Amino acid sequence: DTMGLSLKTLLPHVLPAPFKYFLARKGWWTTNYVEAGGFAKTPIAIAADPSSLDAEPDVQFHFTPLYRSHRGKKFEWGHGYSVFACVLRPLSTGTVTLANDGSRRNVLIDFNFLADQRDQKLLVEALKKAREILASPKFDHLRGEEMAPGVAVQTDTQILDYLRQTATTVYHPVGTCKMGIDPMAVVDPSSLKVKGMANLRVMDASIMPRIISGNTSASTMMIAAKGAAMVLSGS
Repeated sequence: DTMGLSLKTLLPHVLPAPFKYFLARKGWWTTNYVEAGGFAKTPIAIAADPSSLDAEPDVQFHFTPLYRSHRGKKFEWGHGYSVFACVLRPLSTGTVTLANDGSRRNVLIDFNFLADQRDQKLLVEALKKAREILASPKFDHLRGEEMAPGVAVQTDTQILDYLRQTATTVYHPVGTCKMGIDPMAVVDPSSLKVKGMANLRVMDASIMPRIISGNTSASTMMIAAKGAAMVLSGS
């Protein structure tokens, strides 16, 4: 055994994995590693409409059967599992600007995570909810030491400090070229054409005025399908 991994146990599964994937699209390599997910209502959502059972979920979770405290940005040894939380419909907004310092970096992206205090409170509650999920008896036979944020992080202030250091994107950016009729909108919703341009259309998530609650992929496909139909019809 080395680094907590039994080679005798793993080799019969690891060695055939590439062949299973390339020949039959089966086996370990077919996973995207986010094996489960879900939506939940934090106390904030429930408090907003305590009489309604239909209060919209305000956080989303992604479960991975491996230890990843930094979303795969650093190599980490050992066994584990992880739950990642994200805010649905965040109110913090970022910017995309052009660099004018003569550097080769032409685009400057500032995500401006957790700029809005409402997002801060919501993500703190989301982390608490994630801990509640992992405290379920179903995990008793698997649970070890909490690696991140760690048992020392308990108060709302401590949790928020941790989140400020580790918050990152879930790869669903929208709104950099939003459609609408207000002064800040740049795409005509009736044609998806950029205002002031004759033959330039935008057909992706950047035209969404506000981010949707779920993953953006399906909605982006529908935007593209609608846009393609407009082009084909000449509208």
